Amino acid sequence: MGVQPGGAVHTVRTTRGSRPVRALRSPASMAFGMFGVMMETVIAVFLGGGLGAVARHFVNTGVMQIWHRDFPLGILVINILGSFLMGVLISTFAHVWDTPQNVRAFLTVGILGGFTTFSSFSLDTIMLFERGQYIQAAIYLFASVGISLLALILGMWLVRMGVKL
Repeated sequence: MGVQPGGAVHTVRTTRGSRPVRALRSPASMAFGMFGVMMETVIAVFLGGGLGAVARHFVNTGVMQIWHRDFPLGILVINILGSFLMGVLISTFAHVWDTPQNVRAFLTVGILGGFTTFSSFSLDTIMLFERGQYIQAAIYLFASVGISLLALILGMWLVRMGVKL
């Protein structure tokens, strides 16, 4: 339909049918075009990541103050909660909310990415399974966990051996 003053009009398909929606454009996106839109997303991810990391710190600290055991329950809670929230957000974006890309990026890549990268890993794994890419999903699952653990062990070993990185 073209660009209108105050935003572009496009049709959004939801589970409730199609409806025209006016996409609001910020002054940055109007002034700088695609670069402005990209910068809005970068800033959204940056701010969300900071908020997510602070939330991770407080949730982890709070759980560990209650738990008082030698098991990383705080991080386990964060990973499970982050994965649950990722599922809620992705399904909500697909079926309920019509949200701009920078808001999606703020909430998922930013806040949940700062809160836990496990939520992204969980989403990617399930998306491969849902697409019927079972072998790729299994490879991704075992490689992400297995190779990440081996990389951690290698990094620790190199430092212990006195290798300057």
